[in-house]
Amino acid sequence: MQIRFVISLVAAILNSAPALAVVGTLDSKDEFPFVVPLSVQFADNAIASCSGAVSRAGLVSTAAHCIWKKGVGLAKLVQINYRDADGKYHSTKQRRIFMPRAFVDAYTKWDDEREKVSVEKNRLNFMEMTLQDLAFIVPDEGIEIEGFPHWASELLQTKTCFVSADDVGRDSPPPSCAARYDAGYLKQQLGDLNNVRALVIGYGDFCTDLTKREKCSGDGRRRFAELKLIPTVMIGSKTFDLPKVWCTGLNAQQINPVQPGDSGGPRFVRTQDGRWIFVGYTSGGDDVGECASSLIYHLELWRSAAEYFQKVSRQIKHYPAERWYSNQATRLVREALGSWSGPPEDALAQLKTYYRASTDFDERDENFERFYRAKKQLVQEWPIRHFRVVSSKLAEGDGDSDLVNILYTEVEWALADPRTGTKKKGTSKVDFTIYFYRENELHIAYGTSQAWPRITAERWQNISGDKSVTFPVPK
Repeated sequence: MQIRFVISLVAAILNSAPALAVVGTLDSKDEFPFVVPLSVQFADNAIASCSGAVSRAGLVSTAAHCIWKKGVGLAKLVQINYRDADGKYHSTKQRRIFMPRAFVDAYTKWDDEREKVSVEKNRLNFMEMTLQDLAFIVPDEGIEIEGFPHWASELLQTKTCFVSADDVGRDSPPPSCAARYDAGYLKQQLGDLNNVRALVIGYGDFCTDLTKREKCSGDGRRRFAELKLIPTVMIGSKTFDLPKVWCTGLNAQQINPVQPGDSGGPRFVRTQDGRWIFVGYTSGGDDVGECASSLIYHLELWRSAAEYFQKVSRQIKHYPAERWYSNQATRLVREALGSWSGPPEDALAQLKTYYRASTDFDERDENFERFYRAKKQLVQEWPIRHFRVVSSKLAEGDGDSDLVNILYTEVEWALADPRTGTKKKGTSKVDFTIYFYRENELHIAYGTSQAWPRITAERWQNISGDKSVTFPVPK
């Protein structure tokens, strides 16, 4: 499938046209708190609105055309708005912006030639600009958000690293440890590239007339939509494919859910094990498709921004939320149990996303293979499953320590087998032991981080309902 592009798309943003939102589902459950709105002001007083993404360590990223304007330069103010784990709203600005040097030349060439060259040449120029259309923003204050965004470095091939005595205790991983892009490993993670699902998220206005892209009004609310990834785009004889650029087409309703101006919003792709990986930023497109710049294509820029971020991290103010550990632990458990309320295939695929290779289940050490077989048995026996966290409490004193956190929860559950009409339901007390901590951006950018959270142990005790059922592994 070939995507055609509207040549005025990006110019509309830089001329302060109102930003438009992803046409999709309102994020009413706050599933994506790490996607934040940006308010941008230039030296000529032009104002733009964009979306951005915050890493687990607090680095902000967006599209380059959101923070640079032809003839003006970098924005004089990038205001980053977010809500912390205590429910408090914060606003901070940029300390430093990292942007590909090639973006200025690529954008200038596209803008200067767009009314002088052929349609095909204009599309080619636009795609060359899109390849460079990303930026990293080191904030002036520490940003701490909820949620667990999986970043693109998880799609890189890790290396066995022999660390010298001089490297022990360093904040920066030695270069020999840096994960690298490997096409075979990427395909192994994503599977058939023609069947990969993508997710787009953004803030801004909402257009009610999608065909003409008119009748737009601002509501400033976050939306998300799922659609199909397009692994390869052809313009004339030139091929643009992932991981240099991430393009998407239409959704199930035959609509491009990414509207003009929803720039800088993150794009995720789904791996075979159920992770949604953040790979790039919405750049531009039209009514039949959209393309996003790529984190993997700009690893060195990302690592430069991470090194600077780490260097100044002790100089910037941090306002850690008191409920961060508790909320993060609860969010992880809700997401894990939520995955078990889905279709059997999805439930099984996402096991690696939430559990460590070795998990203590009801005081029995289970390696992942045995754990997977037991969970598969549950799925096969009960095709319909619903789990809901009723209450949760982090273990006293654990909220101030890194690594191991124990979350005590009460979970309502219901099972059904439509083949036999059998149903069971009840409530259980469940203790989850969770491994996670506040991360270092360098370890994320270098692909050496193993710190995304995992459930290391869980213990179920039924307190009402059918006492013969023990979850998530039946006896």
